Amino acid sequence: MAKWFSKIGSMLVHNKGPKLASLFFAVITWFAIQSAISFEALVTDIPLAIHVDEGWAVMESSANVVDVLFRGSQEDLRYLSRDQVKVNVDVHVEPTSQGALVIRLDPKNVQTPGTARAVAIQPGEINLKLDQEGDKQVPVKVAFQTEPPEGYELEKVVCTPASVRIFGPRRHLKEIDSVQVAGIDLEGRVRSFKKLKVEIAQPSETWAARIEPPFVMVDVTIAERSATKEIRDVPVGVMLNPASLVKRMEVWPSKVHITLKGRSDLLKGVERENLNVFVDCSQLQIGAEYDLPVRVTTAQGVGIAAMDPATVKVTLVE
Repeated sequence: MAKWFSKIGSMLVHNKGPKLASLFFAVITWFAIQSAISFEALVTDIPLAIHVDEGWAVMESSANVVDVLFRGSQEDLRYLSRDQVKVNVDVHVEPTSQGALVIRLDPKNVQTPGTARAVAIQPGEINLKLDQEGDKQVPVKVAFQTEPPEGYELEKVVCTPASVRIFGPRRHLKEIDSVQVAGIDLEGRVRSFKKLKVEIAQPSETWAARIEPPFVMVDVTIAERSATKEIRDVPVGVMLNPASLVKRMEVWPSKVHITLKGRSDLLKGVERENLNVFVDCSQLQIGAEYDLPVRVTTAQGVGIAAMDPATVKVTLVE
């Protein structure tokens, strides 16, 4: 053994200069590497995913998001974002827990792409209250962030599927009668549209539900807002066959009240004399009495909202 130590000492003394230089450069290189990979970045408000044993659900958590401190190279940290980071906690319920637990959080709970390392997590522990898991089928509603532009209105909203099943603490599920999809922006939209995959929002900020399916399709119908205009006592004309031998026509009532609908700028230009109101008698036999629908032709873009009466009695006399 003494001979072996003597040999090692001889090797260290021999060529001492080059060996010291190599040691010096090795230390410099180590410090350079440590400096290059010792940058730090804090990613905040990362959603905390809590997985509990089957049959249980989280009723209350002291924290739903966490902040994680990462260490690594500038390149590793530059593109690190909240969407890339996952924080998962597996909770196993002991029979004596009675649904109340204190769970410690550790950087090992953090998953992220690349080589950046999680070195700290805040808060370091969370308090949980658990309940037996239940489920409930509820309808889906849509919350809009904004209104349609002036002159347009929301006519119809259809979600597919129209209802979803939510899983969560039984005591909380009793209070839930519907869920909502994430807010949809209608600003500047003047045409109907469809969103194929819209996420359903969590029903509460204090507890997380499992929703199946988590996405729905939303079909939104937008229409121009219509104004109305009533024109009263409009005479009813009769349309005859040019070869008809009819000498006298009896129409009762001879006048109708018409309610028009359309854009307000179009309705302003429509008056009684602009309306062509008539009944079609071109195929009728002389001498008989008929109940005929009243027809109206008017300007493009203007429709008929209502007519009183909608039919009149007509008698043709030779």
